[in-house]
Amino acid sequence: MFKRASTLYLFSLIYNFSLLKGKLYYYDEGLILAGAERITKGQLPYIDFWSIYPPGQFYTVALFFELFGASIFVERVYDIIIRSLIPVFIFIIIKNLNFSKKIAYFCWGMALIWSSYSGFPAYPVHTALLFIFISILCFLTYLSSKKNLWLFLAAAFMGLSALFRHDLAAMATAATLTTLFINIKKEKNSFWPPIVYFMGGYLLVGLPVTVYFVNAIGLQTFIDYLIILPAEIIPKYRAVPYPSILDFELQFFIFPLILLGAFLISLKAIFREKSQKYSSYT
Repeated sequence: MFKRASTLYLFSLIYNFSLLKGKLYYYDEGLILAGAERITKGQLPYIDFWSIYPPGQFYTVALFFELFGASIFVERVYDIIIRSLIPVFIFIIIKNLNFSKKIAYFCWGMALIWSSYSGFPAYPVHTALLFIFISILCFLTYLSSKKNLWLFLAAAFMGLSALFRHDLAAMATAATLTTLFINIKKEKNSFWPPIVYFMGGYLLVGLPVTVYFVNAIGLQTFIDYLIILPAEIIPKYRAVPYPSILDFELQFFIFPLILLGAFLISLKAIFREKSQKYSSYT
């Protein structure tokens, strides 16, 4: 599996290589670049510069700037490293669920197209999704092995994802806990040990960061920028009238149609595979 995953990662990096020389996104990408550079100078998000993103992406890009120098190229290299890992972990998850190689490769390919197409360079969503997928893989391993260490790791990676996009992490955490509760009830296991391990992994990552920022900028400022402001700004942003469908170029329609086609093909392949397995049992 490691050799196959490494090969897919290499192909993913090659596929995403052209992103190194893509256009600069002055607003979104520029916010990450400017924020990371200001962190290298000792400034803090939320009091020294404005952002509704969690601090993870600023500090990660700032670390790359400290190690390799502050430049757009360094930020883009970090970006394609993250983007290229997402399809690989999706492939591993699909194989972990015992689907065929054909479906796993197909999902890898579609995830690769999506990750290359979506968002601006250094988009925090990509880093958050990578940690969520790693968390899902750890959680699936826990369900099959019943070893609480994997549950602890699943929670820790979910906590890491919250440092990049806390909204995505919250939704993924809710889905994970729901699955965990169903599994505990189904197998009639003790409720508390899994919950303690899960909360321990989450707190190991999230608590030190939260304490640091609450101490540095104040609890109210922390809540305002990460919860209150997004809750007020995003609905207003999404309420802006959408452009006429005739204003978009052809490529705007191609990508959603490819995803829809891929989704339908995947469903057909999954149902065919499941029916074949059922027929073999009967």
